[in-house]
Amino acid sequence: MTKKRQGEIALLLVEHTMRKKGLSLTQESRDDSALLAEQIGVPQRELARFTATTSSRLVKEWAAKKPTAKTPKDV
Repeated sequence: MTKKRQGEIALLLVEHTMRKKGLSLTQESRDDSALLAEQIGVPQRELARFTATTSSRLVKEWAAKKPTAKTPKDV
């Protein structure tokens, strides 16, 4: 498997996880991100840019989806 394909799969995994867990924009999540960057050996700014780009793409995807009507049973 090529490095490029590994990167594509890794990005799909990250996006899947972000969709399932949602986004957290708190000081705690920022601190966690700084620690994660250190642990995986990536500059904090680079990780922040990656997260912002990925989050933006997922928000656009979410906004483009048609809302589903809820029935009283769903509420």
